[in-house]
Amino acid sequence: VAKYAALAHLPIMIIEAIITGFVVSFLMKVKPEILEGEAR
Repeated sequence: VAKYAALAHLPIMIIEAIITGFVVSFLMKVKPEILEGEAR
């Protein structure tokens, strides 16, 4: 059952990965300090 659930969600996972990649690359160009994180 888990195999079929993972297989059904595979296209969604791919789309989310592409969108996340675009968002991260956009933020790197526009406001890179958001992605640097905090020094503790």
